[in-house]
This record gives sequence, C-alpha cells and structure tokens, in this order.
Amino acid sequence: MSNLLCAKWPFFAFKIEFIKLNLLQMQSIMAPSNIKEKLHHYIDTADEKKLQAIYTILEDEIEGEYFYTQDEIKMFYDRREKHLNGETKSYSVDEAHRLIRKNRKNGL
Repeated sequence: MSNLLCAKWPFFAFKIEFIKLNLLQMQSIMAPSNIKEKLHHYIDTADEKKLQAIYTILEDEIEGEYFYTQDEIKMFYDRREKHLNGETKSYSVDEAHRLIRKNRKNGL
C-alpha cells in the first residue's frame, strides 16, 4: 500500500491492516479438521491445472521416501532388545486394537 494512500485516507489504511490481522489470526486458529475439510472441498472442485499445481508442490511429500534418523533407528533397536529380553510388555494385534478402541472411547 502506498504511503500517499495512507496519508490521504489513514482510516482506510488502518482498516486494511485490521482485516489482514484478522485473517492471519483466523488462519492460525483454524483447527486441522477445518483445514482438511477446506482442502478436500477445494481439491474436489478444482480444475485439472490447479490439481497439477497442487500435486507439483506436494509431490516430494506424497512420493518421497522417509528415512529414519540414527536416533530413531537406535530407539527401535533398543525397544526390540527390551522386548526380546522380556523387559517390556508386548501386545497381540487384538489386544492392541482393544486398547486403542478403549482409549478412543475415553477421549485419549
């Protein structure tokens, strides 16, 4: 926004800045579920050119491989070792599903 416009109509400049601030606050407060919903709707209704642009931006995330860090690999081996030595409790798939469902029901 030019300084001339701000000098002639300071209220207008204030209003623009206020609107920008409100938009930034709304974006930072928006829940992830709302963001997902808006993105799903946008993608469902976007034309082919826009879809290609979105895909190009996210392609590395979608197609890319994830490489574990050395710390993560060490943690996996440590956990495996504790499991094999009987130092930690293990769960069958059915037990794990039961625990997950119970935790979801309890809001965890």
